[in-house]
Amino acid sequence: MDRYQVLDGVTVITEKIQKARQLAKQSKEKPFLLSEQVFLTALAEMPPNNSGAIDAKIVVCNYHFILKPKQVYDRIALELILQNYQKTEGCFVSGRASSAELFSDLYNPDQEEKEIVKEFTYVDCRIVKQFPLDAPITQFIEGIEQAFESVSGIDGRFHWFERSEGSSDYIRLLKEIPPNNKIQGL
Repeated sequence: MDRYQVLDGVTVITEKIQKARQLAKQSKEKPFLLSEQVFLTALAEMPPNNSGAIDAKIVVCNYHFILKPKQVYDRIALELILQNYQKTEGCFVSGRASSAELFSDLYNPDQEEKEIVKEFTYVDCRIVKQFPLDAPITQFIEGIEQAFESVSGIDGRFHWFERSEGSSDYIRLLKEIPPNNKIQGL
């Protein structure tokens, strides 16, 4: 069996999906699924053990929004924001979209909720930059927030956090994930 599978434009590890489905059948409780976005955010927020010398900090900016069926928005402007921060600021950028229906068999909403939600698309954008410990970050964060807010047709949620301990490990992990400045999955 192929280890990877492309579902709705997103490559996923088949074995993990099959294991989650198996757990869902064996138990009354549904497994709790995390997107890559949620996993990386949780990883960055967890206190590391033995992280070594702290010589830098990272700033992680996330922007999430929901697209309803036939919603018109400026996708080109959104992708230009990601490209700009990747090229001019040297940031790690990521943009992903996934259908709410993609793993709907693993969730437990009532039938009416399933019909409404399955039409939606969830979009997650992330911009991560490493800074020296004493570098100011306010202007960087405000610039990203304003850029996302300027995209017509979307109304999302922006949040950010800063972290110094374990930042080099987090950056090393990000370098193993291919950056994408296009919204994958749409």
